[in-house]
Amino acid sequence: MSKDQQPETPQRRVNPYVEVKVICPVCEQESTQVYVKSKLYQPIDIEKDHHVLTYRWTNEEFSAIKPENFFIWHCPHCHFSDENQVFRGNIDTIWKGKLELMSFKLIKESEKPESLFSKIGNQATALSEIPISNGAAILTHLLACYVQEGFLSPNNRMPGKLAKFFLRLAWLYRERKTLSATSTDTPDGYLSLEDFLKVQQQSWEGLPITEEEAIKKAIEQYTIVLDHAGKEDNTKKEITLMFLLLNLNLKLGEMDTAFAYVRSIFSTAMKTRQAYKNTLDKGMQTGKISTQQIEQLKGLITWLSNVIEEASATGDEINEEIFWIEYEQARDAALKVEPMLPKKVLEALRKAEFHEITCRKVASICKPPKGVKALQNLPTLEELKGAETESDSADGEQNEDTEAQSEQDVGEQ
Repeated sequence: MSKDQQPETPQRRVNPYVEVKVICPVCEQESTQVYVKSKLYQPIDIEKDHHVLTYRWTNEEFSAIKPENFFIWHCPHCHFSDENQVFRGNIDTIWKGKLELMSFKLIKESEKPESLFSKIGNQATALSEIPISNGAAILTHLLACYVQEGFLSPNNRMPGKLAKFFLRLAWLYRERKTLSATSTDTPDGYLSLEDFLKVQQQSWEGLPITEEEAIKKAIEQYTIVLDHAGKEDNTKKEITLMFLLLNLNLKLGEMDTAFAYVRSIFSTAMKTRQAYKNTLDKGMQTGKISTQQIEQLKGLITWLSNVIEEASATGDEINEEIFWIEYEQARDAALKVEPMLPKKVLEALRKAEFHEITCRKVASICKPPKGVKALQNLPTLEELKGAETESDSADGEQNEDTEAQSEQDVGEQ
């Protein structure tokens, strides 16, 4: 056989999964758990609440895999569920102590077929196929949440851990909305996930069964974490948490609460940046500062400057969204003002308790052209949005012309 006729060597198929045998930290029985090889994928499109929309895979054949479904591991024997590192033995000292205290109660509860813990656990076990489905992941995340809410008093729970689980649960509910209507992850003889969870709400007060409910639970716990961060004087952690809470509130449409976080971030960043600048200036003047400290302070000052810029931009976006939400009602209120002059409209809208951004923008729209005493009408929401779109298009064309002229000017120099 000639060299050109040599048969092609078949490529060895890569298995994206790794199976490991682990010992449950609660019942101490062995089970096989699975995770996705991290070297095969990379997050490339991430939402502001840290949910990954898109991964880049080394092999497109794996693109349907959802790595986040494998974050929680579930013991099929006692139904204990937690992030995979806990099953690997990487357990925080405080959490380890709490597990030792609740283990007996948790095992006893798992042995009762009619207990809420057993029902969720059994349905999760019935769905435990590879790849792990969205429904199975939702159930194991609920079990991880229930381990704390069902077996620990509020003062003994770990808010950071619980907040993380509720947030990830919200992501899973969000992804479930995008699943095909024909896809199902309901095992034979079991209720659908949605019907099953509605039944379990009778036994678990506050059981989140929608993305919005899970986000509310996450906000509740992250607020506790933020309070602790403030007491620790950990500015970086505090600002990071405030940004997350800001974006979670935006997901719920809670504009006022989100804007309050914008103000808090802006204020904290401004105050802290000035303190760092003062420390740097004093150190430079006295010479009692190392090169390493100078670079560290400069890095923190740059980071805080970026935080201030981002907070300011986010505040503008929220104000814009508030204006569009309120415009129709504000327009109706403005049309009742006689004569419809900016100052009178501003006073009327403030009295009606519209947001300040809405009051000011509607009042500015009421400004009559030269020679007209007062406007008799205002544009509808559709007309106003259309006018803004045309204005943006005109601005874009003008910018392109300006850039082209600039390039021509540079070429001619």
